[in-house]
Amino acid sequence: MRRSVFLQVFGGHLLVVLVLATALLLFLLNTARTQHIRGMTDRLERFGRVVARHVEPVFDSGPAGLNAEVGELGRLSGTRITVIALDGRVLADTDEDPALMEDHSARPEIIQARQDRVGSSVRQSRTTGQEMLYVAVPLAVDGEVRAVVRSSLYITEVNVLLRALTVRVLLVAGVLVLVALGLALTFARGISRPVDELVRATRRVGAGDLDVRLSTAGRDELAELAEGFNDMVARLRGVVAQATRRQERLDRVIGSIKDGLVVLDENGRVSLANASFHDLAGERFEAGRPLWEVLRDDGLSDLVQAVGRGAATGSAEIEVGGRRFVCSASRVEVSRETVVTFHDVTEIERMARIKKDLVVNASHELRTPLTAIKGFLETMDEGMTGDNRRYLEIVMRHTERLINIVQDLLLLARLEDGPPLQTEPVDLAALAQGTLRIFERRAQEKGVGLRFESGAGMPTVDGDAFRLEQVLVNLVDNAVKYTDEGSVVVGLAAEDGWMVLRVRDTGIGIGRDQLDRVFERFYVTDKARSRKQGGTGLGLAIVKHIVLQHGGTIEVTSEPGRGSEFIVRLPLLGPGPHRAS
Repeated sequence: MRRSVFLQVFGGHLLVVLVLATALLLFLLNTARTQHIRGMTDRLERFGRVVARHVEPVFDSGPAGLNAEVGELGRLSGTRITVIALDGRVLADTDEDPALMEDHSARPEIIQARQDRVGSSVRQSRTTGQEMLYVAVPLAVDGEVRAVVRSSLYITEVNVLLRALTVRVLLVAGVLVLVALGLALTFARGISRPVDELVRATRRVGAGDLDVRLSTAGRDELAELAEGFNDMVARLRGVVAQATRRQERLDRVIGSIKDGLVVLDENGRVSLANASFHDLAGERFEAGRPLWEVLRDDGLSDLVQAVGRGAATGSAEIEVGGRRFVCSASRVEVSRETVVTFHDVTEIERMARIKKDLVVNASHELRTPLTAIKGFLETMDEGMTGDNRRYLEIVMRHTERLINIVQDLLLLARLEDGPPLQTEPVDLAALAQGTLRIFERRAQEKGVGLRFESGAGMPTVDGDAFRLEQVLVNLVDNAVKYTDEGSVVVGLAAEDGWMVLRVRDTGIGIGRDQLDRVFERFYVTDKARSRKQGGTGLGLAIVKHIVLQHGGTIEVTSEPGRGSEFIVRLPLLGPGPHRAS
C-alpha cells in the first residue's frame, strides 16, 4: 500500500520528537536523582565525620556507652547511625539491636571505608526492607582506624521529589511536544503539498494535458523542481508539436505517393499502409492484419521472408488483378520493420513492348526495300560517270549504313527475346587471335599495330562462341576505327575466378562526361567520324547485352587524346576448369 509523503514526513518528525522527549525526560529525571543523592551523600559524609569525633572518646567504654552516645546523636539528627567493627560486627545502631544484626563486612560502603576512604551505596536495607542511602567514614582512635561509622537516610523523600519533578517535566514536555508536532505538521504540509501538486500535474501530462503549470513561489529546491517541471513540459509541448507536424507531413507525403506503400512489423503484420496500397489490395482494412491475408502472392511472401531473415533489401515482380508490379522491400533495423513499395510497371512494360515491336516490325519492313534499293544502286553503278557516280556512291554509303542499323536492331531484338545461349567451353585466346586477323588489313592501311597479350594455357569460359566473337569484333572494330596512329592491344588474364578481356587502344579517347553513356543505343562520341565510317551507334549496346547474358561485367576507362580501354570480365568454369590446348 502506497504511503503518502505527508505521512512519511509527519511520521518521521513525530518519531524524532517522541524519541527526543523521552530521552530528555529520562535524562532530566536521572540527573535530578543523581544530583540529589550526591547532595545527600555529601551531607551524610560531613555528618558521619562529626559523629566519628563524638564517638571516638567513648569507643572503648563498652557497648552500653557506645549505644547510648550513638542513640542520642541519632535522636538529635533524625538519622540512622551504625558503628561497625573492621571485622564486620555491628557495635552500635540507632534503630536495631546490634546483637541481632548480621555481619556487615561484605557491604560495599564498609569495604570502601576500611580502606580509609569514604564509602557510599544506595540499596534496599535487609533490616528495614526500604531503599536507603548509606555513607560510611572510617573511625580513627588514637590515629588508628578501628571501626566504621555509617550514617543512612531513607530515599523516600528523593522519590517523592522525583515524582513531583516528573509531573512538571511531563507537563513541560507535553507542551513542547505539541508545539513541535504543530511545527512538524506545518513543515510536512509545506513539503507534501508541492509534491502532491507535482504528482497531479504529472498524471495530467501523462493523460495528454501539456498546458499544466506548477507554482514556482519560494526559493527552495521544491521551487527549482517546479521550474524544472514547467520547463520540461514546455519542451515536451514543443517536441510533441514538432512530432505532430512531422507526422502530419509524413502522412501527407505517404498519402500523396502514387505507388503502393506498406510497413510491416517484425511479425509480418501491416502497421501502416497508404491509400494506393488499399486500392491495390481491393479493400479498406485495419492495421494488424498479416500481409499474406491482404495480398496472396508467393513471390511477395518469399521477398518479405528473405528481408526478414537479414537481407538489407530485395525486389520481386508480382501480378495483381492483371497488372504487373515491381516490389521493393527494405529492412529498418532500428524498429525491426519492413517497408515494401509497389511500383506499377504495367504501362511501362506495355510501352516497352510496343516500342520493341515497332522497332522489330519497322526493321523487318525496312530490310526488304533497303535490300532492293541496294541492288538497284549496284546495277546503276555500272553505267554511272562523273558527278552522277559520286552522288550514287553517297547514296550507296548511306543505304549501307541503314542496312547495318536495321541488322543491328534485329540482332538486339533476337538477343532480348531469342533462344538461350548455346554455351560450351570457349577458348577466348584462340577466338581473340582469330578476330585480330580479320582486322589486320584495315589496321595496316591506317598504320595501326595489332597485338595480342596472354599467358600460356589460359582457362576456358562457359559461353556462346558466336556471341563472344561478336563482342570481340565490335570492340576491336571500334578500337581500330577510332585510332589513327599507335596500336590496339587485346589482352587476356585469369584473375580471382574471372577471365578478364582487355581491349586497349591509343585513339582519340572518350570524354569523362560521355563515359556513362557509351553503352546506350545510338549514342556515338564522334558523330562526324561515325557517319563517315558507317557506324550505327548500336555496337556497344550489343556488346553489353551479350556480356550480361554471360553473367559478366563490362566497364571502360579513357582519357581524351590518349586512348581507351574496355574491360570485360567473364566467369570461369567451375572446379577443374578446362584448359585450352
